Amino acid sequence: MQENPQQDIEQLIQYSIGFADELLNKHREFYPFASYISVVGELVPIRVNSEEEFPDSSELITELLEVL
Repeated sequence: MQENPQQDIEQLIQYSIGFADELLNKHREFYPFASYISVVGELVPIRVNSEEEFPDSSELITELLEVL
């Protein structure tokens, strides 16, 4: 983590907005996603794989929370 937690938060926000924007521009929608800042200061995106073509968003959120 960085010394300033505000910088970590800003990095997460910038990544999340950019990723959501990219998905919206490409697919016109997106499923829930998550990321975190590791103890060494790296931004780590979390993705869960679903075998369904159109997975239930609440199930994805549950899986994301389990990883976090």
